[in-house]
Amino acid sequence: MNSDSFFQHIPSGQITRQLLDTLPDTIAYVKDLTGVYQHVNRAFAATLERPPGEIIGRLDADLFRPELVKLYLADDARVLAGETISEKAELVTHRPGFVRWYITNKIPLRNGSGDVIGLAGLSRPSKSHLSGSTGLPATAMERAITHVHTHMEEQIDLEQLARVSGVSVSSLERQFKSALQTSPGKFVQEVKVSRACELLADSSLTVYQVGQKVGYPEPVVFCRAFKRHMGITPKNYRNSLQTSIV
Repeated sequence: MNSDSFFQHIPSGQITRQLLDTLPDTIAYVKDLTGVYQHVNRAFAATLERPPGEIIGRLDADLFRPELVKLYLADDARVLAGETISEKAELVTHRPGFVRWYITNKIPLRNGSGDVIGLAGLSRPSKSHLSGSTGLPATAMERAITHVHTHMEEQIDLEQLARVSGVSVSSLERQFKSALQTSPGKFVQEVKVSRACELLADSSLTVYQVGQKVGYPEPVVFCRAFKRHMGITPKNYRNSLQTSIV
């Protein structure tokens, strides 16, 4: 029996629904052409602290913050046009005010005629954004990532990271691009912004103090960097948590 014949004997959806539910921290989902969720695994539901039944049949706009929805839908439009998205870092909501960086892959889903009828996605936590460790040997990139996490309150520039890593700027940039699909400078901002989201949600610190905690002593610079990733100012982000959907 060849592989095509083998899979014809497997009931539709059996692999997707049963196997993906066993993934402990990788979120999986299927959307139709209109963006309605047709399937989510348990890990996905856990990030929203809701049962899967309350997510299936709904849109991103029903579940996530507006500034994140814009980013998700922009990527979805590319996939529904036939493109595949591979290893892209993106923010995922975990609970009110908290976001985490995930590495996302999305593919278009086609019917028997080859027409795109939806998309499927898998997103796993980015260990480098979360803990300062890639799980790799102590490479130059690993040393740079560790430095970012252990010097969060400092202003970190590319030349400084290169010196800590023991390689040239161009070499460090190549390593980040190859392993994380991003630049060292953008990575620094991503880590700092996600930490700022946590502080804005869970502490009594002022916005100015939060900026200092993540290495932005100038409020204007902090607001600009935060808004670049979140689509909203730190102050408005904190205020909106009172009426946030998730």
